[in-house]
Amino acid sequence: MSQGSSPAKRNRKTFSGCWSCRERKIKCDEAKPTCRQCKKSRLECKGYGLRLQWIINKQLDAEFASVNNPRRNIALDAHTPVLSFDRVDDILTTLGHYDPRYMPTVQDNVHIYMECFGVFRDVDSRINASSLPIDSIPTSTEAQHTLDTANTTLSPAIAENTSISVFDHSSATLEDDRGSLINGSLNQSPSISWFGIDSHSQSLLKPLGSLAEEIETDAFGVYENGLDLASPSVPLGTTERFLIHYYSKRVVNLFCVIENGASPWKAIHLPKTLRAVGEITIEGKTSRICEALVRSCLSISAFCLSNDCRLRLQETEALRWEKLADEFRRQAINLLRNAMEKDFYPNKGVKYTDFLATTLSMITIDVMSGETDTCGIHLDGALRLINHGQTWEQQYTSKAETLHRMYFYLRAIFESTLPRHSRSRKLRTSCSTENDADSHDVFCHNIVAKCSISSLQSAEDQNTDPKIGSYESIYGVPYSLLFLLTKVIDLISKLYDESFDGRIPLHLMDECDELEHSIMDWPANTSFPSEPLNDYSSSAKIVYYHTAAFHEALIIYFAQHIRLVGHRFLQPHIRAVLDRMEVIEQIKVETNLIAAPLYWPAFIASSEAFDKALQNRFRKWYEHVMFYGIEALRTGFSVLEEVWEMGPQRADRVTSSWREVVERSGKILMLS
Repeated sequence: MSQGSSPAKRNRKTFSGCWSCRERKIKCDEAKPTCRQCKKSRLECKGYGLRLQWIINKQLDAEFASVNNPRRNIALDAHTPVLSFDRVDDILTTLGHYDPRYMPTVQDNVHIYMECFGVFRDVDSRINASSLPIDSIPTSTEAQHTLDTANTTLSPAIAENTSISVFDHSSATLEDDRGSLINGSLNQSPSISWFGIDSHSQSLLKPLGSLAEEIETDAFGVYENGLDLASPSVPLGTTERFLIHYYSKRVVNLFCVIENGASPWKAIHLPKTLRAVGEITIEGKTSRICEALVRSCLSISAFCLSNDCRLRLQETEALRWEKLADEFRRQAINLLRNAMEKDFYPNKGVKYTDFLATTLSMITIDVMSGETDTCGIHLDGALRLINHGQTWEQQYTSKAETLHRMYFYLRAIFESTLPRHSRSRKLRTSCSTENDADSHDVFCHNIVAKCSISSLQSAEDQNTDPKIGSYESIYGVPYSLLFLLTKVIDLISKLYDESFDGRIPLHLMDECDELEHSIMDWPANTSFPSEPLNDYSSSAKIVYYHTAAFHEALIIYFAQHIRLVGHRFLQPHIRAVLDRMEVIEQIKVETNLIAAPLYWPAFIASSEAFDKALQNRFRKWYEHVMFYGIEALRTGFSVLEEVWEMGPQRADRVTSSWREVVERSGKILMLS
């Protein structure tokens, strides 16, 4: 280098530009949020954020190990064990039951930590979406953008960010003429003033915003073009994600009589559905039975949306959601059939609970859609599954036991209203374990009795909430009363076999007397109090009144089918059922609780109500509970209208009036 010459200018590389300029290998002025180079070229500026690449420790490549590489390499621990899906389910269930009031902070802002999951302490600066003022709720356009730009399928973040924005929370008014909502038969007063339920009913039917309408339109455009989502490995789109979100935020709350964070639909069906969605999204596939469960949940959610739209007199939207729900139901049934034929073998590593949960969800579809003719088919399928599962299931998990309790309840309610000509099998209520007899025990007493939690809490402990997973916490009725119902059903079946003419055969007389004593003495035998205590929680009160109403209805059920007692002698029991069912709805209004009641007691009691004042009270109760969107209730109410029109029973009757109507019309009731 000559003395007069200047030193060569050294070219220094920098790595602080935007990622777009780095990829194009041009100089970036680092303007934010968008650099001038990208603006000038009309390109998307990919920003300046740090990019992380996860690699295995022993597989470090020289290129990635270079210090000049702009990416930050974070090595994974090769010895870290991979958690099974079952373990993840257990952890998430445990964390879901966590209550910060009873556990101290472990460290920093962490309350509880299990494996790689933790629950964090609430921070004052964190915004709770449910507490936002109306003006600050995101618009439906923002919600649409959130769903469209999301790179995952219904992650917790999406569920939180869209929990309010998918609904229009502006003040909503219901149509004045609500009489047309129930088969055109409820033409009473134009508004509901009873119990102040007007506002509560409106809260159950918040109109869907433009997001739902856009999703709905897109969905039906896709289906009309012939896309069959029953094929495996098809990721869920915006419509399906919206339906699962609606299922998780609204639908699952309807099926328990109280607010129950660990209900089967929240602790079993929903987690299994979300896990299957995650497998489809990440791995591109899931099992046939899990795919069937996803489709069944989508169908339930779409039917619920259809029912809500119909109650708001939006018939066009209701029909479109109903069409989509029918398509999902068809897919679910086909997938379930194929899974049962090809996958239900222990050597294939299938999960018994996946099959049972999916089969029982088909009954939920029937109840939500109102098409209850196939309930018996699905219950028989669940029975065969349970009986077959006994041959290779050594010990049942807590989830399996909960599903067994669901089956027992649904079977008992279904069999109680089944027409006589539909009984093609011999019912049995004994708990014998002989293999040849088990197949005839449609109630599966030999399994259910072992997994049933205590039938009723002690009197001094009833001010606390019911135990998680018990019959009381799900249906508001203890196992002991359901067991008595199955015994009454079995006795009625025996009388039908004897061509019952109103006179009890001598060989059944003792059994009738013994069962009658068991029903009438049930409160004293179980220490059931005559009135709830003042310090009962709201949930405990709801369970108490459901139990009391069910017991009174069981007395009526026994009297109208076996003793053939006239309706005038049943008036005290009828009024007791109605009073308790009204109080239950009053508690829900006061606590802003959205949970559908048990319909069986109200139906049985109202079928013997021939006083006009009582009928009007029952009509108002039915009009109110229609807003829960359970379509199967319409069938039951249509039967009641025929019974009331017929008037009191004849002296030569051999069964109840409502059963005569059911057998004449061929209607199948499912009053769950």
